[in-house]
Amino acid sequence: MKHLIRLILVLCLLLPCGSLAASYLPVSVTPAEVETFDALQSVKLWQTGKTTYLFLPSGWDPSSLRIWYEKGDSLTVEGTSVRSGDAVTCFTPGQTVTVKYGKKSCKVKVLQSAGVASVHITTESGSNTFIHKSKKNRETGEVRILDADGSLVCAQKLTQVRCRGNSAFFYSPKKSYQIKLEKSEDLFGMGESKTWILASGFRDRSFIRNRIALDMASYAGLEYTAQMVFADAYVNGEYHGLYYFGEKVEVGSSRVDIEDLGEATKAVNDRPLSSYANAGAVKKAAYGEAKWVEVPNDPEDITGGYLLRRESMTGYKDHPSAYVTKRADQIQILSPKYASKAQTSYISQLLQSVEDAILCQGRLRSLDRQALQRADRRALLRGGVYIGGDADVLQRQPGGQPVLL
Repeated sequence: MKHLIRLILVLCLLLPCGSLAASYLPVSVTPAEVETFDALQSVKLWQTGKTTYLFLPSGWDPSSLRIWYEKGDSLTVEGTSVRSGDAVTCFTPGQTVTVKYGKKSCKVKVLQSAGVASVHITTESGSNTFIHKSKKNRETGEVRILDADGSLVCAQKLTQVRCRGNSAFFYSPKKSYQIKLEKSEDLFGMGESKTWILASGFRDRSFIRNRIALDMASYAGLEYTAQMVFADAYVNGEYHGLYYFGEKVEVGSSRVDIEDLGEATKAVNDRPLSSYANAGAVKKAAYGEAKWVEVPNDPEDITGGYLLRRESMTGYKDHPSAYVTKRADQIQILSPKYASKAQTSYISQLLQSVEDAILCQGRLRSLDRQALQRADRRALLRGGVYIGGDADVLQRQPGGQPVLL
């Protein structure tokens, strides 16, 4: 743990806002057992200004590595000429190693995590450029996940690698990612799923606030608290820093275990729900307005479940189904993602009744009073409102936290 704390503090001091905005040298290392270069098991040398670093995963043996570089170039390590693919034993954590690549010489500071898992991702293009341009851009790829001791947790093809986040995507070079496995898998005991996230936590230089909040919520027994583990992230061999790796907030038996209204709606329509047109206040909404998808058929019961998210002012236009409350809270309907007019009307009216009941001044309308009477008072005390049965949950929390109904 002391080693982990030291590494976190070093990174915080080195990197503004936890960002790893720098360049990478075309020199990589892999474990010695990798006898043919494999980008998925490689780590590039990272350079910022006049300083060069090698960030080794926790589970690697630093005394048993291979070094790789482009053919036609020359490389020496501590004055000794080495060929691409040669085994090296000099990259000792805490030490500085002299590496000369071609005509360029650099002092490489070697650092290694302790007690932290690592997630290694490669994209089909072999570059981060495309997925970093837009959150809508996606690539296929591969992932290899190691536990803190180096044991293999997961090795799969990825059907999707993309960036995620709102302000973090636009303002931080340290991007957050979402990956989708080819097959569902239970990772670190967090339940089976195909979709997993790497959250950069770029605003928190201590990198413990989110973890403390999630642990407190879990200890308090708050339902559907997201599970996360610390992990170093390597994308196409480039070290991106310390991340939260964990589950995505989504409807599922091992995630938010409520009725899947999206699947129920899909079952009663002939076409993919994404193929239907948007309607309502599509691009911009005034207070109390919504947008929906012109889905022709609804299932018999549209009362649940719904998974909602309170969003920023820019979040409304990015989602096919959304609602703006009378007090300007912008709510995305995450599930069902392609909500029909009837579904959007139902959930927006219920949500507005709760907002009116909580923020009212003076007399309550009968509908507001009924909504407030249905709320769990204990949930109100901890910042959430639970309505109706087990599948009907509304959590109103600031900062874009999930809202569940």
